[in-house]
Amino acid sequence: MMTPRSFTILCVVTVLVSIAAIAVDEDSSAIPGSGELLFPKLLSDINEIEKIEGASAGERFTLTRGSGGWIVPGKSGYPANADKVHKLLVGAAGLKRVEPKTKKEALYSKLGLEDLSSESSRAVSFTFEAAGDSTLASLIVGNSAPAKGDPDASAIYVRLPGDPQSWLVKGKLPKDGALLDWLDRKVLDLERARSREVRVRHEDGEVVVVSKNSPADKDFSLADVPPGKEIDAQWSINDIGRSLTDLDLEDVRPRDAFAADTRPAFTVTMRTFDGLAVVMDVFKDDKEVLGLLKASFEPFHQSPGGQPAGPEDADGSKTSPGLLTPEQVRAEAAKLNARLSNWVYVLPDFKFDHLAKKPADLLKDETKDPQPAGG
Repeated sequence: MMTPRSFTILCVVTVLVSIAAIAVDEDSSAIPGSGELLFPKLLSDINEIEKIEGASAGERFTLTRGSGGWIVPGKSGYPANADKVHKLLVGAAGLKRVEPKTKKEALYSKLGLEDLSSESSRAVSFTFEAAGDSTLASLIVGNSAPAKGDPDASAIYVRLPGDPQSWLVKGKLPKDGALLDWLDRKVLDLERARSREVRVRHEDGEVVVVSKNSPADKDFSLADVPPGKEIDAQWSINDIGRSLTDLDLEDVRPRDAFAADTRPAFTVTMRTFDGLAVVMDVFKDDKEVLGLLKASFEPFHQSPGGQPAGPEDADGSKTSPGLLTPEQVRAEAAKLNARLSNWVYVLPDFKFDHLAKKPADLLKDETKDPQPAGG
């Protein structure tokens, strides 16, 4: 009978044998190139790259360099995640060969380098092209792990298309094989302290308003709490107040493909202490939550005796760190509209569920203080 300990030993031996089979498959000294760049010319050619073709099991995607930066043609030219594209380009150019691994196709799966035609393949391929679809470099990326002795790098298994030789290389490389992974997912990214008021107007006319008096305030207050009721959870009020300072997309589509006669389930309006107003109409169907956004400048003046809310006091001195001048906010609103106006954003379900709450969902019966004994 096999004991748990003997079973564990057997598993460890099996793994070690598998690793050894890959490691000793070829004599490392028989293949030149160890310690050299995987793509010696790619760094000098990096500015010539105009297109990246990516593929994984069951999916292909293309990224192209436009006049305004990298875009995703498969999503009507929506901006790509520029930081991730940069890491891919620089990372590929900096990959260094460590040692050769197997040439045997039967062992590719142990390195995550199985053929992309297989539905179970975990590999991702990248091809870097210059103008005229001229290929500058192409590789297939498999499993990776932290590099020994270097926390800033990874040990990655790769192979080149058409070459049976696989390699262990050292470097840093994003491995995202889905088109949506390469979108710039950040829709709004504003300083949280700027948010002064968020108003949610529902289709039936009910309104939820949360606000705070100063950028330094930690918590938002809920307006019009009826007698006998109190806020059920302060975090839920704060989440509404910060809902449009940090907004990510799930997917995106052109706005001209959206039915203009559709009525929103509710409209969210955020106003900041320095005069930025962002309005989001939210729509819900059986499958998706959709958002249409626009921005504007609405000067805000704190009532007498209140905390200074604008970027400047009456004497022109700066009051609140993180707030912008009116000129800066006007420019910010114009920049936001230029980026937001052509798109319908598919939003996370949790964002809809939270913003869809009405006053009754945010309140509970007021907690009564117990009467002192003998009182």
